[in-house]
Amino acid sequence: MKMTERLMEASAEARSQAAAFATRAIDTAATRVDAAKKPVDVLAKAGQDLNTLAHRYTSDLIDLQVSVVKGVLADGAARLRDLARSESVAEAYASQVEALPASRDRLVKNAQGLWGIIEGTGREAGSIVFGTYAELVRPAPAKKTVKRAAKRTIRTKKAA
Repeated sequence: MKMTERLMEASAEARSQAAAFATRAIDTAATRVDAAKKPVDVLAKAGQDLNTLAHRYTSDLIDLQVSVVKGVLADGAARLRDLARSESVAEAYASQVEALPASRDRLVKNAQGLWGIIEGTGREAGSIVFGTYAELVRPAPAKKTVKRAAKRTIRTKKAA
């Protein structure tokens, strides 16, 4: 066999191996691209859930804010009426002092409402995040360990 024939044969073999390697690499890449569909679906669903949560959170905050503003307006109107009915500065001052506990209670109620909205939204957001994480990152199965029986050494007393 001539040298050129050997080179031709060797180069044909190298081309064949390179083509086989490239085919396997492309097939592996296609498999990985197909595998990306589920994470994309999971992340898209999580995004939609977070978007829905954000809209509900905003709506709840707006509702609370409307309630707060209405309370402030009603409280202010009541205080102005009390001032209008007062016949002296001392009576006006006393009526304003009497209104303080109701104002404080309204403020506490508003703060509790806000905290409830924040707490509930945070809990839901955490649930979405942890659920998404659990779907994307499956924990590896626990390794089974075999417990070995403890060796017992029996000692005998030496004869004296």
